[in-house]
Amino acid sequence: MTLQYTPIAVMSLLTAGLAVVLAWAVWHRRTVPGRTAFAGLMLAAGEWALMRTLEAAAVEMTAKIFWAKLEYPGIVSVSVFWLIFVLRYTDFGSWLTRRRRHQLVLWIVPAITLALALTNEWHHLIWTTITPSPTRPTEILIYGHGTWFWVHAVYSYTLLLVGSLWLIRAAVRSYRVYRVQSAVILMATAMPWIGNAIYLTGLSPIPGLDLTPLSCVLTGLLLSWAIFRYRLFDLVPVARHTLIENMADGVLVLDAQNRIVDVNPAAQHLIGAGPSGLIGQSASQALAPWPDVVARYCDQRDVQDELVIDSVQPARYLDLRISLLVDRHGRFTGRLVVLRDISERKRAEIELQQANERLRERLAEIQALQTRLREQAVCDPLTGLFNRRHFFTLAHQAFEHARQHERPLAAIMIDLDHFKDVNDTYGHAVGDQVLVAAGQRIQGNLRQTDVLCRYGGEEFAVLLPGTALDPAHQVALRIHESMVQAPIRAGEHDAVISASLGVAGLADDVVNLDQLLVHADLALYAAKRAGRSRVVAYDSPTGRRIHQETPPLEVG
Repeated sequence: MTLQYTPIAVMSLLTAGLAVVLAWAVWHRRTVPGRTAFAGLMLAAGEWALMRTLEAAAVEMTAKIFWAKLEYPGIVSVSVFWLIFVLRYTDFGSWLTRRRRHQLVLWIVPAITLALALTNEWHHLIWTTITPSPTRPTEILIYGHGTWFWVHAVYSYTLLLVGSLWLIRAAVRSYRVYRVQSAVILMATAMPWIGNAIYLTGLSPIPGLDLTPLSCVLTGLLLSWAIFRYRLFDLVPVARHTLIENMADGVLVLDAQNRIVDVNPAAQHLIGAGPSGLIGQSASQALAPWPDVVARYCDQRDVQDELVIDSVQPARYLDLRISLLVDRHGRFTGRLVVLRDISERKRAEIELQQANERLRERLAEIQALQTRLREQAVCDPLTGLFNRRHFFTLAHQAFEHARQHERPLAAIMIDLDHFKDVNDTYGHAVGDQVLVAAGQRIQGNLRQTDVLCRYGGEEFAVLLPGTALDPAHQVALRIHESMVQAPIRAGEHDAVISASLGVAGLADDVVNLDQLLVHADLALYAAKRAGRSRVVAYDSPTGRRIHQETPPLEVG
């Protein structure tokens, strides 16, 4: 086979080399969307140009026809790779990934065309006639095109048109930088097809010259400039379905009449309806569980609210946001409704609130328990009066204060007479009520500064700070009178009760609190020996014990 140097061969070879370089450069950018399809597109164009180089350089007609047949792997692949690249670039190629057979369908016509080109001598469906160009017979062959050639041409242009329209659609919806990218790609890819159209219509300046491979040089140069100038393939448009269709939040787009014009799968799931059942519906129909939502916010620009779906268990909580949509002139065009499922967060908040409430209740219980413990530490659990231990604490303080400041101090010991008979007659429950009532009657005759305690059993002790013996004796008489003046009502019973009281005052011979209480106790036992139900006072300075019955007063 003889080869010759021709300008067409050189230009085609340069085109092939540039296409290979572009394919290699893009293939190594792993973040490029559709990089495989673009690399395939460049390699297909490069293969086409390389075979076109050998066709132009070959001298023998049989060799030219041989290389022309080998151009067809690139020719039939360019349009398919173009469509796949556009779909990947605009992020709309998920259907190709989900179903691989879709890609195989695209290759059916190219595969048939390639097979027919390689076997053209048997049927002439690709080329009907092949003659040398009258002006450049050793460089160019003029091909008469058969039926299947035009079928493939229509198919290729259809793929080109679909891809171009989809790219234009993406460019219109994209930001400005993405529109520049899409425009550059459209300009670059349009050039080979313009060259091919010139060839097919017979408008080539040299009869039979196919300008398609040559125009690929301009395509490669333009794409190379775009790669470095606009970072082509580094910045890519994100398609609507990536942002909207795959969002976890539900999105509804309403027109000016509050009709649903668009809805994503998340919103369908939240509302519980398919897209066919929502598109065209009014918002009030779609949001039937909340019929007043749209009407309530129809005149507001920015809305945020929480909705509760209690028709399902567990209840579902939604965060609702409504925003106005306006055109470039500021005219109202509709509303954007965003629904976010916040059920997990709300349930966590409710659980936290319940836990806090339980904690507050527990703290209240602890505080109440601490209060009861403090009361039990100082109070008698039955009568609520001071217990014996706390009485001695306060009494010691009062005694020391009286000694240091030379103040009077008196003590009264009280014992309920024949209390065992009350328990035996009415039971211990009634006896407990009698003890409580007796303590209240005693307390009613005392000042706030006086100290009263349940000393033990049915015995009580009183400390009267700042009180001398005679006034203390009068206090004891009032206590005695309050005991016998009326029965104590306990449940369904009236218990008649009396008390014996012993009174003692602070004297020079009293050196400590215990001695003062012993004197009061001695007076108490004197009252019991004298017949009970009376008051006896212990007079230390004279060594006399005096007692007063009720009503007469006796001094002994």
